[in-house]
Amino acid sequence: MTKRGFTLIEMLVTFTILVLLATATFTNYDGAQKRGRDADRRQALQSIKLGLISYHSEQRPRRYPVTGTTTTLTGSDVVSTALVPNYLLQMPLDPINVAPNVYKYQDQNSGTAFALFATLETSGGTDGFSVLSE
Repeated sequence: MTKRGFTLIEMLVTFTILVLLATATFTNYDGAQKRGRDADRRQALQSIKLGLISYHSEQRPRRYPVTGTTTTLTGSDVVSTALVPNYLLQMPLDPINVAPNVYKYQDQNSGTAFALFATLETSGGTDGFSVLSE
């Protein structure tokens, strides 16, 4: 008499191996997504910076947008209104765009300098990425 099929142990070992492979795959995929969104954030801040520099070069007296406080860039804020559509086609928004994952602008020295901020996902969420005016 011959037995057909798999034993319970063989099935459990196979299932465990499949679960471990799936976990490794999804973990790497999630990390790649976070790194990709962080790269998008860096690129978006560079685009905003170039728009601000173009805005600054055409103003008399030369000033960046003055907000008086740290401003969240939403597409309808003071900075967005100053830059779109003349210096940027549209204001880039954070890929997640829910606090704390938003872009922030801060004018410094009454508009003579600025800082842009974004929260990065791959550095634990506490470290940020900033772009300062030259």
